[in-house]
Amino acid sequence: MKLQNHNLLEKDSIGGQDNSTKSGIDAENIAIVFKVVSESLYSNPIGSFIRELTSNAVDAHVDVDEDTPVMIHVYEDDGSNYIEFKDKGTGMSPEVFNKIYMQWFSSDKRATNKKIGGFGIGSKSPLAYVDYFEIITVSNGIKYEYVYSKGEDLPQADLINQYPTEESNGTTIRIEYAEEDKFKVITELRNQLCYFNSVYVKHENYYYDNNFKIYEADNFKVRNNASPFGDAMHICLGQVTYPIDWNILKMEQINIPVAVKFETGDLDVTASREQINYNSSTKKAIADKIEIVKHELTERYKKQRNIDDLFKFIKMAKDKDLPPLKIEDVSIPMQGKHNLYFKPFGNTLLSYYDVRDLMNIFTLIVIKNGRKFDKGTESGFNHYLYNNQHLCYINHGKLNYFDTLYINNGYVFKFREFNRSIYNRYAHALKLIDSSDYKSNKTHRIYAPGTAKKVLETYRYMVKYLDSKIQSYNGVAPDHWIKQKKEELASKKEKVKGEITHYTIEGKREVSNLANLIDTYRFIFYICRDEDNVDILHYYHLYNTYRKINPLFNRKSTFLIVSKSNINQLARNNNVIHCENMIKAKSLNNHFLRLRLYKLYNENLYGNYERFKLSSYYRDTFNKVAKLYNKNDYKSRYINIKEKGGEKLNYSVDLVTYFKDHINGLKITKNRKEFLYERELKELVSVVDVYKIFDYITTNSMPKEYLAFLLKKLQIRGLDAIHYNTGKNTLMPVVKEEVIEDSIEEVDFEESEDEDSDNDLWYF
Repeated sequence: MKLQNHNLLEKDSIGGQDNSTKSGIDAENIAIVFKVVSESLYSNPIGSFIRELTSNAVDAHVDVDEDTPVMIHVYEDDGSNYIEFKDKGTGMSPEVFNKIYMQWFSSDKRATNKKIGGFGIGSKSPLAYVDYFEIITVSNGIKYEYVYSKGEDLPQADLINQYPTEESNGTTIRIEYAEEDKFKVITELRNQLCYFNSVYVKHENYYYDNNFKIYEADNFKVRNNASPFGDAMHICLGQVTYPIDWNILKMEQINIPVAVKFETGDLDVTASREQINYNSSTKKAIADKIEIVKHELTERYKKQRNIDDLFKFIKMAKDKDLPPLKIEDVSIPMQGKHNLYFKPFGNTLLSYYDVRDLMNIFTLIVIKNGRKFDKGTESGFNHYLYNNQHLCYINHGKLNYFDTLYINNGYVFKFREFNRSIYNRYAHALKLIDSSDYKSNKTHRIYAPGTAKKVLETYRYMVKYLDSKIQSYNGVAPDHWIKQKKEELASKKEKVKGEITHYTIEGKREVSNLANLIDTYRFIFYICRDEDNVDILHYYHLYNTYRKINPLFNRKSTFLIVSKSNINQLARNNNVIHCENMIKAKSLNNHFLRLRLYKLYNENLYGNYERFKLSSYYRDTFNKVAKLYNKNDYKSRYINIKEKGGEKLNYSVDLVTYFKDHINGLKITKNRKEFLYERELKELVSVVDVYKIFDYITTNSMPKEYLAFLLKKLQIRGLDAIHYNTGKNTLMPVVKEEVIEDSIEEVDFEESEDEDSDNDLWYF
């Protein structure tokens, strides 16, 4: 690299007399100079030695016109981490080695810009990171192995070995690096070598992309898949990258990830080559080149955005982020707002919504499984552009039933008749009418001159374009296909005759033969699926709770949720009953009363055993009641039940509350065993509040004499004598255990071979 000459005058002449004085360095201070250069020069030691050693290796290949890439190998060996830089240059004889490594600040690269180096210190840059590194070089059949180290005072090189070899000339630099710097090494390799196109990196722990592509123009470079400084524009000096200091340039940062291209030697750099030296000439050169690159990229992007395909334009206009600038295989994200132009309409700027107005000349018909749905215009964009284009058709006529069956699945674009509405939409989209005037309800609008001609030309273009892009369908299905389809429909109609469609509580569709259902079940209860989900779930839960306790009812009945179209078919059969009539069945009366007592116990007595343990009567009575009524069949929850609008909701079911009016009208059957303790259950409920008072009294340690007096006044019977502290307690008779066991027996739906017995099960 040619260095710009900034030498001071060797002589300072005053009045023609030699009045100059030269500075110098004492011998004992040279070690300090070398320490400053080797240890303090680089702020990023790892990145610096990667850049410097790679540059030297590339320069070595330039000397011998070597086409193969420089090899960088990163590996582990015997628990240590190493990085090697290997070139195929001329190698170094002892004389050349001494000149390069033992003479600081001397370089043979300052006469040309074809080479990257030039300061004479880059080869020693590893000393900024390690105390020593290895140099293996082959020159003219002799292999030399050196260890280059900092030494006690000055850097020194020790020749460890030399021997004849058949290896080709070249040099390998090997450096051991710390375990904690593994990620730093791969990061710096990717950043520092971003634009080195003659280097191959083999990393045994991390992936390194060696198949990148670099596009190089006259004033900029760009690489695919990577940018060392994110989206910011930067500098590439030769093959070395540098960030741009926008503050020094007093410019706003440009977020386009390309490198402003300079040849080696065009700009001044610091001695460490880590930064650009921003002197006045350098700042001007960089600022001028940035403007050139920015203008060139903008012009390239403008050409790319001048689109002649309408559907491609729609895709780009609909996307919020415009596509990147494409240069060969490299994509460049572009900063700022850029307009899109559609070539056939000249320089008229069109938005996505403008094009939507232009596409309003058709109506989209979506056909799914032989059924057609009118979806309007905007949906047509989405279906055509982002789904299967081969399923789209243009139609100028009418579609009959067999046409939709023939297409089966697809999108049909039907042209609309040109009218005033379409005319105004076109004028607005083409900016031939004022926006506020267009939105108003004025009968007479003011149009730009030539509007009619421009609108007509655009309309004809749209019709021609759509006809050329979308396959045509004239609405004529083949005769042999129509005949075959009619036969299939007739056969299917005959096959499904007598079948009925019904649904599960979760909405799953099922098909059953009605005759088989009637033969299998004595009673078929149904409800229309169009009714409210609350009604359906309560009747369904009532049916389920009763069939669980009655095996005969379970075997001889079923519950169907049907569509409205099947109700007439069901109603013609005597043993098919709407669920509203189910509650009128005499056999369900006792079930309703049982559910009511379940709720009474669960909501008033459940968990209140401690309140009755001090009374033998209430304790025993509570235990008997708990065995009989400690069930919650009257309520349940149904999760994710599908609503008619498609939304899924959760429902709570309470049969006693829902059927409250019906239950209140029922009379208790006095001789029913399962209701033996109903009176006692209600009595327990009535004294719960009294026992709450009792809890409060005992908690506050009332004297026994006052407690006994209070209990007598409250007339709480059945307490043991110890709590009365007077007389003998009179106990109510307690029902024996065997009676309780009998009480839960089911008396409805007894098995019988007599058919008339089944008819007696239901009374309406």
